[in-house]
Amino acid sequence: MIPRLVLCVIALGALSPAQDIHAARRSFRSAIKATDTKSRQAGIDALIACEDPRAIGDLLSAALKTTKDLAKLEKKIVKSGQAIGGALKALDKQGDKGRPITVGAMQAAERKAAPFRQELARGLSKKRSLQRWQRMLLAGCGTLLDKFTDGARGEAIALQVSKFSNGRDFEERKIRLAIIAQSRGPIARDALVELAQRVEDNVLRVAVIDAIAARRDVQTIPALARALEDDVWPVRVAATRALSGIGSIECIPALLGALPNADGRALEEILEALVSLAGVTFHDNVTLWQQWWKGEESALRAMLEKISSSNPGTQVGGMIAIGQGRFLLGARRLLAQEGVGPLNADERDLEPAAITGSEDHVALAEGRRDAVGRVFTRLPGNLRDGFVSRFLINPLHQATSTDARLRLTTFLGGVRTEQARQALRPILGTARITAPGTDKRLPSADRERMRLAAAQAMGRQGHPSAASALRQALTGFGVKTAVRIAAAKSLRTLNLKECVFPLIEGLGSEAKEVRQACHDALVQMTGVEHASANAWHAWWEASVAKWTPKKGDIAGGPDPEPAPNERKGGTRFYGIETRSKHIVFILDRSGSMQMPDAKGKGSKIDVAKDEVIKAITSLPDDSTFNIIFYNSTWDVWKKKMTVATAANRKKAVTWVKGIEEVGATNIFDPLERAFQLAGRGTHDKAYKLLLDTIFFMSDGLANRGRILEPPQILKEIQDMNALKKVRIHSIGIGPNHDVRLMKGLAEATGGSYVAR
Repeated sequence: MIPRLVLCVIALGALSPAQDIHAARRSFRSAIKATDTKSRQAGIDALIACEDPRAIGDLLSAALKTTKDLAKLEKKIVKSGQAIGGALKALDKQGDKGRPITVGAMQAAERKAAPFRQELARGLSKKRSLQRWQRMLLAGCGTLLDKFTDGARGEAIALQVSKFSNGRDFEERKIRLAIIAQSRGPIARDALVELAQRVEDNVLRVAVIDAIAARRDVQTIPALARALEDDVWPVRVAATRALSGIGSIECIPALLGALPNADGRALEEILEALVSLAGVTFHDNVTLWQQWWKGEESALRAMLEKISSSNPGTQVGGMIAIGQGRFLLGARRLLAQEGVGPLNADERDLEPAAITGSEDHVALAEGRRDAVGRVFTRLPGNLRDGFVSRFLINPLHQATSTDARLRLTTFLGGVRTEQARQALRPILGTARITAPGTDKRLPSADRERMRLAAAQAMGRQGHPSAASALRQALTGFGVKTAVRIAAAKSLRTLNLKECVFPLIEGLGSEAKEVRQACHDALVQMTGVEHASANAWHAWWEASVAKWTPKKGDIAGGPDPEPAPNERKGGTRFYGIETRSKHIVFILDRSGSMQMPDAKGKGSKIDVAKDEVIKAITSLPDDSTFNIIFYNSTWDVWKKKMTVATAANRKKAVTWVKGIEEVGATNIFDPLERAFQLAGRGTHDKAYKLLLDTIFFMSDGLANRGRILEPPQILKEIQDMNALKKVRIHSIGIGPNHDVRLMKGLAEATGGSYVAR
C-alpha cells in the first residue's frame, strides 16, 4: 500500500507552483511529525517540487527548530552522564584510593547506573536522528535553490547572505551559512568568497572557509590564499587544508607564498599540504622549496598535461614521469581518472576510465597502478601512512560501488608497505566484508571479486610477509576455487623462497584447477618438475636449505625505503613531533598503568611521566601548555592554558611526579575537558592563542565517563572539533588499548597514531 504522504507528493506534480505551495506545506508539516526517513524525505521533496522561494523559509524554520531541540537535548545528555558518574562515585572513590572492590559492590553500582545509561543511550540515539533530519533539511534547501532560475537563486542567496551578515544569533547564522553552502552553482560560490573577506566572527570565518573547501573549486584558490594570511590560526589551518583538498597545481604557489611567515601549527599544516601535492619535502627550508618549484614547475605541468592526453602512448609517458618524480598530485589525478579520487570543479567532465578488455585500456590501468604505487611507497616515512589512509584506505572503506573498491584494492597492491598489507589481509581472508556504513554482507559474487582483487594485489607486494596471507588464501577453509588459483599465481609472482612450501601444500587441494595452478607455479619458479605432491615434498626437504630463486627473477625483497621523514622539530612525545606551541598532554593514570612497560623501562606510568617531563622541559618559552591525568575521573594541572616559563615548567614537573596510578579508564570526559581549554571560540578574544594540539595516551578501553562506545566518542569529538581544528596525536600503550578509537581520533583530526 502506498503511504498517504507519498500519494500527496505524487499528486503535487499535476499542480502549478503557485497552486501547490499550500498543499506542499501540509505534506511537510506531516513529514515533521513522521519518524521514518522515507516519509520525512517525501515531505521535503514536496516543497522542492514547488520550486517556490517561500519553501526555503519552511525548510529554514524546521532546521532552526532542530538546532534548538538539539541544544535542549544536549543538556539532558550531559545530566544523564553526570547521573551515571554519581551512581558510580562511591565505587570509583574506593578504586581510586587503591582499595579492593567486591563483585557485589560493583554489581550494585552498575544496577544503580543502569537506568541512567538507558536514558543516555536514548538521548544519543535521538541526537543522531535530529542531526540526520537537519542534514536532510539543509540538503533540501540546496536542491531547491539549484532548481530556481539564476535570477531567483541570486535573490534567495542574497537574502540569506543579508540575514547571515546582520544576524546576532550564532546558531542561526551557522544555519543560514549552511544553506548558502548547499547550493552548488557559481552564485553561492561567489557569495561564500565574499563572506570569507568580511565576516568578523572568528569561528564563523572558519565555517565559511570550510564551506568553500567542500566545493573543491579552483576558482576559490585566490580567496583561500588570502585566508592563509588571516590573524586567526584556525582560519589559516582551514584554508591550508582546503588548498590541499582542491588538489590543483595552482595551490602550490599559494602555499609557498604563505610559507615564509608561518610558524607553529600553521607551518606544520602548510608543509604537510605541500607534501600532499608535491610528494617530496624540503622541511621548513623556504629557499629549497622555492628553488624546487622554479626548477620543476614546467615539468610537473607537463606531466599533468600528458596524462590528460587522448594519446595512450603520451598518457603512459606521463605516468612513468609521475612515478619516477614521486609527484603526489599526479598520482591523485590518476586515481581520479580511475574514478576513485575526487575531481576538482574544473575536472568534473573527466570520465572515469572504463573497464574494458582493450589493450590500450589495460595498459593505461596498469600504468596508473604502477605510478600510484611508486609515488605512495616513496613518500616521507612519517607522513606516508596518513596519505595512504587518506587517499586509498579510507576511500576503500567508504566506497559504495564494488567497482570502486576493486580499483582501490588494485592500487593498494602497488603500495609496498606493511600498512597496505594490513589493509589487504582482511579482504583476502575469510573476514566478513560488508557494504560501507552497514552491517550487511556484500553479495557473494561481489565478495569473491574483492578477494580475487586482494589476492592479485598481494602478489605485487614483493614482501615475504605477503606469502603467509596468500598461503592462507590458497590452503584455508572455505575459500572459493577462483581465489585459490589467484593466490597460487600471486605466490608465483612473488617468487620468494617463502612461496614454495605453500604451493606444495596447494597440491593437496581437492580442485584439479588449483592443483594445476600450484604445479605450474612450482615448475616456473624452481625449473624442476615432479609428478606428485609426495615427490615435491621430498624434493623440498632435500633442497630447502640451499635453494634460492633465480637471481634475475626475484620480484620480492624488503619494502623500498621511504623518502626522508618530514622533520618537524619542536616538541616530541612518544616519538611524535610537533611544531605546535599550544599543547595539552592527556595521560592515562588508571590501575593498569602499574604494569611493566613493553620496552622494559619500568612501569607504563613511569615511562609516561618521563615522556611528558621531557616534552614539558623542551617547550619554547613562548608556548602555552596544560596537563590532564585521568582514571575514573580526571585531574587538570591548571584551570587555563599556562605559559611555559621556567618556573611553570618546574611546577608542572613536580605535579607530574606526584601522580599515582589507580582506578578505571574514562576516555571521553578528559578529552571534552581539553576542548574546553580550547575555548568556546565564538566569544573568546584569545581564540587564536589557545590550544591547537593534544597528545592523548591510553592503555585500555573506556569503562567510565559520559560516553563509553568508541564510535560515539569519535563522533562527539569530531563535532566538538569541527571549527576548532585541534590536532590529536594518540598513543596506544600495550596490547589492550582501543586501536580503532585511538587511530580514529588521530585520523579524524589530522594527527598521528603510534602503538607501543
